[in-house]
Amino acid sequence: MPIRTWDPLGDLLKLQERLNALLQASLAPGRPETVPIDASFIPPADAWETAEGFVIQVDVPGVEENDLTVQIEGERLVVSGLRRAAARPASFHCMERCAGAFSRSFVLPERVEASEVRLSLRDGMLRLELDKARRRARGDKA
Repeated sequence: MPIRTWDPLGDLLKLQERLNALLQASLAPGRPETVPIDASFIPPADAWETAEGFVIQVDVPGVEENDLTVQIEGERLVVSGLRRAAARPASFHCMERCAGAFSRSFVLPERVEASEVRLSLRDGMLRLELDKARRRARGDKA
C-alpha cells in the first residue's frame, strides 16, 4: 500500500467538488437555480480614517439613493436600505442576486459632525465622507 501524505487543502477542495456535483445532479432538468428573494444582502464595505475625518465606501449595486438611509448615533454610523428584486422574465435560467433590506453599522473611534456628512452614490458605490467633530473650548456646552 502506498504512503499518502495528508493534504488538508486538497482534501477540502475535492470535497467541495463532490458537493457541487451532487447539488448540480439533484436539480431537475429545466428547473432553474435561484437564490430566495429574501436571502440576506450584506454589502461589502471599506472604511478608513484621514487627518480630517473618516471615509466609508459601501458596494450597493442596484440600490437607488432614495432607498438608502444614513444615520449617526454618537460614534455609530448606520447605513441601511433596500435592494429591490429585479423583474423576473417569463423564463430564466439562473438568478443569484439577493434582494431585500440591509443594514451595516460602523463604530467610529471619534465623534463626527453629523450635519456635515457628504454622500455620493455613483456606479453602485456609496461613498460617505465624515468630518471629525471640532473640539469645543472649555466652558462651551456640547
